[in-house]
Amino acid sequence: MSLRITDSAAEKVRSLMDNKNMSSPHRGLRVGVQGGGCSGFTYIMDFDDSPNDGDIIIAGSHDVRVFVDNKSLIYMDDTVIDYVDELHGAGFKFKNPQAESLCGCGESFAM
Repeated sequence: MSLRITDSAAEKVRSLMDNKNMSSPHRGLRVGVQGGGCSGFTYIMDFDDSPNDGDIIIAGSHDVRVFVDNKSLIYMDDTVIDYVDELHGAGFKFKNPQAESLCGCGESFAM
């Protein structure tokens, strides 16, 4: 199982964590999948002070620790998390090769 974060996403995460005074080596970015959205699943992202029991910790990924629970990782295998800043908006983008379809707004996916 693997999950990757691009240079631009890692840079944005580090910047956001610095702005929130969250630059402790124990803290990290929590990502996951939950049911919802118009296509069935949505991605979640938040900062966390430490990993939960049973989390997979992707450490050293561009100096950003990423916490993922086992259930979410099944749906996110080989996913790449990117950050884009484009004319039509900026934000984190999940490139998931397992997603069979995306909703029109790009906020949810189906498998």
